Amino acid sequence: MINKDEAFFLKHILHHPKALLSPYHITVQAQVHSDYERVFWKESLSKLEADDLRHSYSICQFFKNEKGCSLHPSFKNSVCRSFICLSIEARLNEDERESLHSWTQMIKHEEMLFQRTHEQALMDLGINLLSDPSAVMDYFKTLQDKKRD
Repeated sequence: MINKDEAFFLKHILHHPKALLSPYHITVQAQVHSDYERVFWKESLSKLEADDLRHSYSICQFFKNEKGCSLHPSFKNSVCRSFICLSIEARLNEDERESLHSWTQMIKHEEMLFQRTHEQALMDLGINLLSDPSAVMDYFKTLQDKKRD
């Protein structure tokens, strides 16, 4: 993303008002629909049940009503790349479900490997998103330059 559209990364990810930064991760929190606040019985739920309920009222920050997802396909994370709603998943036959599960596992593995590899490299360099986001961006730009060589 940094190499393809740095301005987008800065404005819509790093500096997004709902962005949660940790040393090696950025999470842009979903928008929770106001109807969630009107659910009076949520206090009786366990933390897991309450989280599931909150997620059911959540809408991705990058989802635009008329157009759908506004992210470039290459900017999508593993959830975006593997999500299929329950009503569609329920219509899949057994072979299709197995294929979906295999595909989802492959996508998650790919993301986990990327995350581990680059998190360790950033640790070795002594840089992170909290202390020096510019250095992290430079690190990823350097990788792109090496890829071209």
